[in-house]
Amino acid sequence: MENKYRNEMEISLGGEKILLRPTFENIAAMESNVGSVAWLTWRYSRGVRFKDGKVDKSTMASEAAIKALPALSETAQIIYYNQAALNPNDPTQKKFSLEEIWALVMGEGAKITSQVVIYLGRITAGNKSEDITELKDLTEAEKKS
Repeated sequence: MENKYRNEMEISLGGEKILLRPTFENIAAMESNVGSVAWLTWRYSRGVRFKDGKVDKSTMASEAAIKALPALSETAQIIYYNQAALNPNDPTQKKFSLEEIWALVMGEGAKITSQVVIYLGRITAGNKSEDITELKDLTEAEKKS
């Protein structure tokens, strides 16, 4: 079960529930193999529109959005490196191998990308007590800062 205060997120992939946990070890492995969190967040957000604080899935189906998205193999790597370890004392012990994650991602196609966009947004947001999928009204002072 996800813990929003730790920026965890449970995703559904091919009928499997996978808990994504942004630990130091997971993020370091992801950044070493896929790219920095900031770069990935920028790259994954291109072509994506938000509606009512959630990814507007109709924009994910547009040809321009699909062309702007990174390869599904990168999506598989982000999920693989960020999945919670089965044993907290051994962060390398994962539930699914990279090949298994890749097969599940290929079965889902581009629609899994919206969950990855939300996850990347959560781990870069910095406010662990807020769910970034919900919009809040900003005051004028907040808008200027």
